[in-house]
Amino acid sequence: MSNILVIDSSTNIVSVAAGTSNADSSSTFIDQASSHSENILSCVDDVLSQRSISMNDISAIGVGIGPGLFTGLRVGISAAHAFAHALNVPLVYFSSLELSVMSSIEPQLRGVNEILIAKDARRHELYFAKYEFIRTASNQVLCDETTFSSNMKRVEDEQLVSPTDFVQAVNDSTSSIVVLDDKEKYGEFESLDQTKSRAILPAKIDAKFAIDLVVDSVMSGNLANVFEPKALYIRKSDAELSWGVK
Repeated sequence: MSNILVIDSSTNIVSVAAGTSNADSSSTFIDQASSHSENILSCVDDVLSQRSISMNDISAIGVGIGPGLFTGLRVGISAAHAFAHALNVPLVYFSSLELSVMSSIEPQLRGVNEILIAKDARRHELYFAKYEFIRTASNQVLCDETTFSSNMKRVEDEQLVSPTDFVQAVNDSTSSIVVLDDKEKYGEFESLDQTKSRAILPAKIDAKFAIDLVVDSVMSGNLANVFEPKALYIRKSDAELSWGVK
């Protein structure tokens, strides 16, 4: 398969990559709040230039569908759908939390039984999931009425939890790796077991780590519908809450 273009805009970071595999790829990012629209196009242009290719050389598009920041997700997903439709190429959805795990954990650590991942969701909550690295090919996952591709087993699906619940999950875990974006964010984190707290890995985002998953998904036929954009929002927008949308 030729070059894959991957986009994730689930956080303040816009991360974009292009390549034929995780190993054979170029990636870039811009960390700037509230500028996703401009930054996605800049990042796409950058990775295409790094590989000396054009959009016509892209054979599939992958996009992180969250959970994450409401506006950022909509921008990234809309861009991915527009590119896939214009180029008439397959579109693949993946979890932004799963991408963060793949970006943060070295390959030699992936034999550990479980991985706990948590990222700030604001409003004193965290996006949380628990995975196992056991699958080598992509499969379809349904979470919150949204279907996406994955190569991990869900021990617990992507969900919102309180800092207290996250601390309990970490302290109760046995053979686990924990990935967290900010250990200083909430006072409840002071109750983390100190040994486990010192071993927590900082969460990262690098779109190149989703390229292999996108390739597997295209080969398996696990594709998103270009004409039906979806997102894993977890929490409704303020507008939806104000209008009582269920």
